[in-house]
Amino acid sequence: MSPLPAFRHGSTPEENEDSALGTNTQPPAGRRPIDEPAVRTARGAVADRGAVQAMAARYALLADPGRLALLLAIRRAGPICVTDLALATGIRDTTVSQALRLLRATGTVSAARHGRTVRYQLDDPAVARLLDRAADA
Repeated sequence: MSPLPAFRHGSTPEENEDSALGTNTQPPAGRRPIDEPAVRTARGAVADRGAVQAMAARYALLADPGRLALLLAIRRAGPICVTDLALATGIRDTTVSQALRLLRATGTVSAARHGRTVRYQLDDPAVARLLDRAADA
């Protein structure tokens, strides 16, 4: 795994973000590509900064083992309440609720009230596909 880009001390978050995303499309002085078509193709893959940031945010949600466990359980079980998620995953109810609050805020899950019970379901098709692939691996 490659190291994270170094953040410059005293710079703004936006400047650090630019350096982390490599938004400078001009090669540094004296550097020439070895395979120019490959460089153009690779640049196309990261040209949409917003898409790259959205993808990073989506993966960050999945990077937490607790949230990942909750999402896998929701994906497999379908609409499910906090108590049942806590029992299924071994995570405390309050922690499940906090994680679901974040997942709702990001549009990853949605909640539907059924009488006195609120059930959560996966609402992001891209996350659903990632979870299905992870489960198949």
